Amino acid sequence: MPYSSPPALSGFNSAVLLVFVTPAATDEVQRQQTQLTDHLKRQPGLSVRVLYIDASQHPAVVGCFSVTRFPTIVLVQRGIELFRHEGTIGA
Repeated sequence: MPYSSPPALSGFNSAVLLVFVTPAATDEVQRQQTQLTDHLKRQPGLSVRVLYIDASQHPAVVGCFSVTRFPTIVLVQRGIELFRHEGTIGA
């Protein structure tokens, strides 16, 4: 899935960025995860708390968010999914 920008986030004051990872992630995948999370954290008017979720340690959370590809990044605020990116950038 190609990378796309999140929706306009003005007016939102806090959110949680869930980063679903696997222990076997390559250095390139980890670099891309960091690049994307840094981009989302810099969005104006948005305070983001980043939580890394190891799929092997928290399979129930992975299932709740219907994650099937790794890495997957989900931006959530007040229980509402605002943005999702599945797979590596350019995948």
